Amino acid sequence: MQQLVAEGPGLTPSPGIRTLGRTLGLGLAFTFAAAAHSAAAGEDESVQAPFVCEQANGGAQACFGRVPAYPNEIAAIFPPGWERPASLEMVLYLHGNNASHRTLRRYLIDFRLPQALAASGRKAVMIVPLSRGPKTDQHEAAFGSGAGYRAVVTQLMAALKEAGLVEGGEPSRITLAGHSGAYRALSALVGQSVFLDRTLELLLLDAVYSPRESFVAFARQPGRRLWHVSTPGGGTLQDTACLQSRLQEAEVPFLGCIQYQEACGSNPVGEPSCLPPDTFTAAEWQGLRAGFLQDAVSHDEVVRKWLAPLLAGRAP
Repeated sequence: MQQLVAEGPGLTPSPGIRTLGRTLGLGLAFTFAAAAHSAAAGEDESVQAPFVCEQANGGAQACFGRVPAYPNEIAAIFPPGWERPASLEMVLYLHGNNASHRTLRRYLIDFRLPQALAASGRKAVMIVPLSRGPKTDQHEAAFGSGAGYRAVVTQLMAALKEAGLVEGGEPSRITLAGHSGAYRALSALVGQSVFLDRTLELLLLDAVYSPRESFVAFARQPGRRLWHVSTPGGGTLQDTACLQSRLQEAEVPFLGCIQYQEACGSNPVGEPSCLPPDTFTAAEWQGLRAGFLQDAVSHDEVVRKWLAPLLAGRAP
């Protein structure tokens, strides 16, 4: 087993891990080698670049690289004390619309993704691909077909194995998570058969902007877990109410904040009926087929506050 160990401000890598960097005041190491790979590759070319690892906040490690099947840089985040397990769990996190043209490192810092994985206690690798442009077109192009999705995952696992970070092979368990505009690519991912047998969780953060039938179909399958956290300013309340109506029609049980409306497409009626998150039992947090929460935080803050609890299956 190989382990990534942080020592002081730098990083002591295990054999096979390419690392060259220093820690910035932002709390995430900046790796000169990774920057060189990005510059040499160009912003939108599909190329291969070895994964280079850096110390990140929360005791996690963030590794950056590229694979030919995806047009931009991909981050692989590993929790503290990572050892290469024989059976790999993968969390695929998709960010929302990129109108502010964030870089991948900026996403990790602004939304505290390494801290979320570390705080959740999950012994999983979190994969974060960057989509450039005002929306999430590159996520949708890469993951919109089963062949594209499989190609990205296969090449990614091979690259991480080459870097000495995983044992290799396909992940045995997959969690899909995403924020805001990620709903489009997430809907496509759960609407196809590739890896669906091992995709057990769908975690949505202010990310229901239409009553996606693939979300309902996913929640209908035994052993699946669908959770959504909405905010008043996120613009998801109407479509969340419609999704709940579709789940009710499909006889999928759910708890949390129930938002009523006369019919899909109409405005919600009155205030939602909410169960406080701390009243859910551990069995409900981890075993509910579908759960809905509302929080008065901002549209972006919902990721910083709720990603770790959703991954952990507990109240924040």
